[in-house]
Amino acid sequence: MDTKQQPSSGIDYFHFFDNERTKETFFHVWSNYFWNVARETSEDSSTRQKIFRLQWLGDWLTATHGWKELNPGITPFKAIQSYLILRYNLSASQVANMTPDEMSLILVQEWEAFKASEGAKDFLSKIGKHLDYLDEPFRGRH
Repeated sequence: MDTKQQPSSGIDYFHFFDNERTKETFFHVWSNYFWNVARETSEDSSTRQKIFRLQWLGDWLTATHGWKELNPGITPFKAIQSYLILRYNLSASQVANMTPDEMSLILVQEWEAFKASEGAKDFLSKIGKHLDYLDEPFRGRH
C-alpha cells in the first residue's frame, strides 16, 4: 500500500488512532464533513449527534474491514447501512427506515469493538468535545 496516498474518507487502513492520522487538520476536516452530513439529514440535535457519531463508526468499519479497497467512494453512512444489511440480514427498506437510535442499538457489538480499539478512548473523547463545539445552539448568533 502506498502510505502517501490517502483513502477517500481520509482515514488510513492501519493505526487508525495513532497520532500521525489524528492531527488537527485531519480531524477537523472530517469532523466538519460528518457534521455537514448530519445537519443536512436532521434538524433535531440528538439525531444529528447520533448521525455524526455513526459516521465515525462507519469509517472505522470500512477501514477495519478493508471495504475502501473494494469501494473507494463508499461513505461512512452508506457503509453502516450496507453493514446492517449484510451482517444482520435486514432488507434495504428496513435499514432505510431505521432511525439513528435503532442503528446504534443494533450495532452495540460494533460500538464495543470500536471503543476497545487501541487509542479509541482518547479519540472518542476528542470527537465528543468537538461535537459539543459543532452543535452549540447559539454559535454564530453572538
